Amino acid sequence: MASSINNSMRHASLETARYPSSQAAFVADVPPLPDPVPKRQLVYLLSIYPAVSHTFFLNEVRELRRQGFTVEVASINQPDIQPSSMHEAEAEEMAGTFYVKSSGAAWALWIATKTLLRRPAVFIRGLRAALRLGRGNLFAIVYGLFYFAEALILGDWMHSRGQRHLHIHFCGPVATVGMLASIAWRLPYSLTVHGPDEFYDVDKFYLRQKVENAKFVVCISDFCRSQLMRLVNPIHWDKMHVVRQGIDLNVFRSRRREPEPGKVLEVVCVGRLVSSKGQIILLRACNLLLARGYSF
Repeated sequence: MASSINNSMRHASLETARYPSSQAAFVADVPPLPDPVPKRQLVYLLSIYPAVSHTFFLNEVRELRRQGFTVEVASINQPDIQPSSMHEAEAEEMAGTFYVKSSGAAWALWIATKTLLRRPAVFIRGLRAALRLGRGNLFAIVYGLFYFAEALILGDWMHSRGQRHLHIHFCGPVATVGMLASIAWRLPYSLTVHGPDEFYDVDKFYLRQKVENAKFVVCISDFCRSQLMRLVNPIHWDKMHVVRQGIDLNVFRSRRREPEPGKVLEVVCVGRLVSSKGQIILLRACNLLLARGYSF
């Protein structure tokens, strides 16, 4: 992951100063940041951080920092872990994370008002994009306005920190917020796409728009990349990179174990008990083992 982002960020850091002509240069309503723009600097936008089932977020962020990146983290939601139950690394990450929803409705209203008065073009661009997402559906429009409010908060925070690139994990609502922030504030973004949920309803998740507007896209598998290639114009294929969700072999070492006659087979499954993890397939496999006389 780090090497892919390293290569892609070289292009992204240059493009922030030389934005593509199709999206025009940074407009006057967003004051320019000090030059030169620092390299290897980005914001990670996550739905929830740190999270019990998303330890790979924490490992990825900390590894990027170890390799010389300056990474700040913004999370839409507060952690789902009690502070007393956190490991030291998780507590450190929580202390340094910006939580978009943490300041409440009054702060969101203040940011919206401030942006409208000081940077009306930012506000109008974001609002138009949010309304377009609704496609005339009142329910979708209401949700789009909530995402728009969060996008203004995120963009305001990034601008105050001098940050110019956003990297987003997952393509659900968190990426909707990130895309709206990118459109409103004209900040480039990139995606890590996991699937499979967003592949089931690409229109609901605005998946095509998110991929087409991204600077680069990290896919966790060849299957993931194939689903995106099927969805978008081939001109976007070259910005898709397969980077698998690996593990640290210094922590998890494989070892060969010869089967012992009469010993009960041990099976370990790591994954939440939700349908998308395919746990029912494991249960069926266990049933086959029982039918063949295995104990486990």
